[in-house]
Amino acid sequence: MTGKKISRKQYESIGRYNPVAKWLRPLCSYKLYSTEGGNYERACYLSIPAYAVLFIPAHLLEVLFILWDGGLKEFRIEGRYLTGDHLGYGTKSWEIANEIWEKA
Repeated sequence: MTGKKISRKQYESIGRYNPVAKWLRPLCSYKLYSTEGGNYERACYLSIPAYAVLFIPAHLLEVLFILWDGGLKEFRIEGRYLTGDHLGYGTKSWEIANEIWEKA
């Protein structure tokens, strides 16, 4: 699966729905991937500087919640991936993604 970096404006033009909180959107990086069969996937990642700053506080809070609720065996290191969509061939979103893919 090959990917190309895209802007937030391009990400949101593909599909209006962006579940990431508005205050966090400027701290994200966006990618468009080409998959088998001519389909596309768009993905949103937390940028590396923001991930580095939030890594320790977020995981300390997670440890506290997990200790309270279920035990340390459920602890895991969270990655940078936040959300993504699969864009099927022939849809309006696929057409916009295809135009962006061809330009990039």
